[in-house]
Order: sequence, then structure tokens, then C-alpha cells
Amino acid sequence: MMTILGLLLAQQYGSVPLDTLANVGAPAYVGVPGSSAQTNLGVTVARILNTVFGLLGIVFVVLIIYGGFLWMTSAGNESQVEKARKIMTQAVIGLAIVLMSYAIAKFVTEALYKATSSSVI
Repeated sequence: MMTILGLLLAQQYGSVPLDTLANVGAPAYVGVPGSSAQTNLGVTVARILNTVFGLLGIVFVVLIIYGGFLWMTSAGNESQVEKARKIMTQAVIGLAIVLMSYAIAKFVTEALYKATSSSVI
């Protein structure tokens, strides 16, 4: 399953998987069992970011579902509706923070990739 960072990197670098960016001419892809190629720091950081942002996305969806469940089962109880509304509002604010941090991380990783991949003649 490809995450958001993987999709954005695939758009920037074509349809080449992120693992092949670290492949330095070895016949096997990085991360494939039995491969002798080693991953570089950029690939490792990208995998960690993919995992973290994927988990945060799951947390956001669970919080929205939980808030919606509380709201739907409130049966007119205003305190429970307010609690559900507060949970959903905080989840959306959290999602906005995560998206902004994702944008910053994407900008930094792209800048680092461009800075380290430029050839000096």
C-alpha cells in the first residue's frame, strides 16, 4: 500500500518507486528480501515519515468516527452532543496541523534531495 508521501514522490520522480532512488546499480530493489543493496538515509527517513503520517491519518479517521458515533447516539443529550462536537473539532484541527507538518516535511526532503543529488563538475 502506497502512502501519501510515496504518491507525491512518485509524481515528482515519475513512476519510479522510492526504493529505486536508493538503488545504486544493484540488480535487486532496496528492501526486497535477499537484496544486497543498502538503503540510504533519505529512503529511511521517507519510510519513517510515511509510517508516521499513515498512523496519524488512521487516528484522525478513528476520532471522526468516534465523534460521529457519540453524536448519533446522544438521543438529544446536549452534553454528549457538545462532547462529540468538541472531539470532531479537535480532530479536524489536528488534521490541519498534520497536513501542515507534512507540507513542511515534503519541502525539506525535496530540498535535501535536490541539494545532495546535484552533480558538481
